[in-house]
Formats: sequence, structure tokens, C-alpha cells
Amino acid sequence: MPHASHHDTNSESPPQTTEESDNPVPKVNIAWLQLRMGWPTVGKIRLDQEKKDSIAAIISHYEQTGVPDRARAEFDQVLQRLEEEHAMRLRELVKEQRRAAKQQNNPIQIIQETNASKVQKRIELTEETPPLIDEWKQLIVRLF
Repeated sequence: MPHASHHDTNSESPPQTTEESDNPVPKVNIAWLQLRMGWPTVGKIRLDQEKKDSIAAIISHYEQTGVPDRARAEFDQVLQRLEEEHAMRLRELVKEQRRAAKQQNNPIQIIQETNASKVQKRIELTEETPPLIDEWKQLIVRLF
């Protein structure tokens, strides 16, 4: 069976599989690609688990190597996206708190509990981003 077929666009990189191959695409490259594809420069695409995993993989890679292989601007762009995400989460938290405050005296206990749990979830989401932002800033300082 031939290693590369005639319709392969790039015979240098092997097909992505879950198994390790002789010449795997470095995980950090895949992580950067996932971040860039999943988090465009415009739009309201949010920080999800896949992006958090990609960020963790990138941070881990550069903590091990200590050598940047990309332009500072790429790191700054991720920092900007993280800061934008945090600002959006703060706005959403304020909205949720206002909504809950309006319903505070609602006689229906379930509505009060639902509002409280929504506010708590927003608080947790808002508290999630600052450590990520700090970690990313520290990475930039170490690399540049």
C-alpha cells in the first residue's frame, strides 16, 4: 500500500490519526490551528472547552521549550480575545444580576432559585477568565 496517494496535497504531513505515526504533526501546531480556526478575529464566537484545551496545550508546550516559534502578534491576539471574552462575561453577569434583582421578591421560590443559580453560573464563568489571562501574559513575558 503506497504511503501517499496521488491526490494528497502535501505528502510531507501524514494524515491525522489518533495513533502516533513516524512524523506526527506537533500538538502545538494543532492547538494553534484550533484556536485560530475556532476563534476568528471578528464575531461572537466564545471561549469553550476546546479553546481552553488548546490554550493549555500551547502554554504547556512553551513552558517546556521556552522558545517562541511564532510572532509576538499571534500571542497578543490570543490575549486580546481572552480579554474580550472576559469583558463579555462581565457584561452578562451584570445583566443576570439585574434580572435576578428584579425578580428578588417573586413569590415563586423556584424562580428565585433559578435566578440565583443563573447568577452563580455567570459568576463562575467570569472568575474563569482572569487566571487564563494571567497565565497567557506570563507566557508572553517569559517568551519575549
